[in-house]
Amino acid sequence: MAELAEAAAWRLNLPPEIESGERQELLVYALHPSVKRYLGPPPDYSGQDLPEWKPVLAEVVTEAIVRRIVSKKYPPHRDTIDADSVYYDHFTYASRLLPIMQRRVPTLTS
Repeated sequence: MAELAEAAAWRLNLPPEIESGERQELLVYALHPSVKRYLGPPPDYSGQDLPEWKPVLAEVVTEAIVRRIVSKKYPPHRDTIDADSVYYDHFTYASRLLPIMQRRVPTLTS
């Protein structure tokens, strides 16, 4: 089995432009090596109730949201992309969003 590059991805059957406030689904790949280690094996995924899983989930969600924001700001079909700007924006968004997700995820998964 090929390894998944990302630990999560957005559900693909959503319209490309989603209005603010509409529901969006993020699929977390339970068999991804960085997730499986904390989540535990299927079918019960016993690690989802452990405190060690919450920060991992916050990071997975943060990374997926930041990837989405940055990919909209720097679409792949552009002729040139300034890599420094992409990495700077990714770091900036992630460092702002991660503390928020670390506070929110435990309340969403309890």
